[in-house]
Amino acid sequence: MAISSQIKIRDTAYELPRSVCPKCGHEMDRATGVSLDDEVVPKPEPGDSTICISCGEWLKFNGDLSLSRLTEEDIGMLSDEQFLLLQRIGSGLRKIKAG
Repeated sequence: MAISSQIKIRDTAYELPRSVCPKCGHEMDRATGVSLDDEVVPKPEPGDSTICISCGEWLKFNGDLSLSRLTEEDIGMLSDEQFLLLQRIGSGLRKIKAG
């Protein structure tokens, strides 16, 4: 599957209950939508995937919108597009942190 080279970060940051990345402990209370092309990104819902802006860990929103690590089963259920988008965002975060 070909994926557009353009990852777009949306202007809207959604307020969420304060949660902590289970890997690095980074506290988060907002989520910003990231999409390909002009895709509309709705407010996160339980089961949606995300990524920790601090360490790049792949996460999912729980029923109360707290965060937990994606399991192997969760990863297996991602679409090819979702999987590749998480990979590219994680790669971009590592490059930014490396300077």
